[in-house]
Amino acid sequence: MDNKILLLDNSEVDREKMKYIISELGKFEIIDVASFNEINSIEVSLACFSLIIIEINFPTEKDSFSLISAIRSNAETKTVPIIVIAKPNNPQIKSLALKYSVNDYIEKPVNPTRLQSSIRSLVRIEAKFKYIVNETAKIIMSFEEYFAKELYMAKRTKQHLSIVLITLVKPKEEKLLGGSSNYIYSMQLKEKAYTTAIDKVKQSLRVTDYAILNNKDIIIVLPNTNMAGAKVVDTKITAKIDTSLCEFNLKFNDLFFSTTVTYPEEGSDFQSLMNAAIKKVSDKEMLEKFTNILDNTKQNVSSSYTRYKKYDPRKY
Repeated sequence: MDNKILLLDNSEVDREKMKYIISELGKFEIIDVASFNEINSIEVSLACFSLIIIEINFPTEKDSFSLISAIRSNAETKTVPIIVIAKPNNPQIKSLALKYSVNDYIEKPVNPTRLQSSIRSLVRIEAKFKYIVNETAKIIMSFEEYFAKELYMAKRTKQHLSIVLITLVKPKEEKLLGGSSNYIYSMQLKEKAYTTAIDKVKQSLRVTDYAILNNKDIIIVLPNTNMAGAKVVDTKITAKIDTSLCEFNLKFNDLFFSTTVTYPEEGSDFQSLMNAAIKKVSDKEMLEKFTNILDNTKQNVSSSYTRYKKYDPRKY
């Protein structure tokens, strides 16, 4: 599979929207199909796709589930990730989709960040990344070549290899910046925070370390570093970022999450390690959302209780 994505949707407008959203993640070969008849004309096997995105009314729910069933029943295609797009508030369709072991279920209107997060967790991260290294090092190979070399050395020497992932997290952004009436200011503040994080990562890299970044994530590769060592590096870097963000009246935890994963305990290759890292981030995102819900509930309860205390039946 070479980052091919199959997009099945009757609506040309929706297909174009999703193609644009996907294109922001990196370089993908997207084959979009408007009808069942066109599926038979696809020149490559479905097993060649890294991901299949299907709108559940393509052209009908029955036809879509028949296709999903056929994909999951075929030994060559049963492991191909599937994302289902569907109209909101349809628990029966969602339940049926999950029974067919689809990898994700996204309701319309499709939120770009939601779709991109799902794709990132299911498809091998391809570089729309810039490379940063220690000032004394030189980039003489692609990231894929570099990581393959380091992984080979780790396996051969029975050493650990760790990754630190620092990422901007949506619930935190919304909580911190969403209430601002000045959208441009909010975006500038976010960009300054991310640039500050990059600068501190650069200053912290050892000669053997390597990092890649896009507009959201910073991935730091730490050769010969076990779990404990990776956590030490993570703590030091986040502390430096946290100190620098004071200039903007921010803290690291206001916008970022960081986590670590280590070979061989948490993955045998880059994809499995990143899957583990993204899973940790997703868990933290859910915890953040849950915490926000609890905070809002507490405020509502507190407000209600205050009003209740103010009520004095003797006055009536």
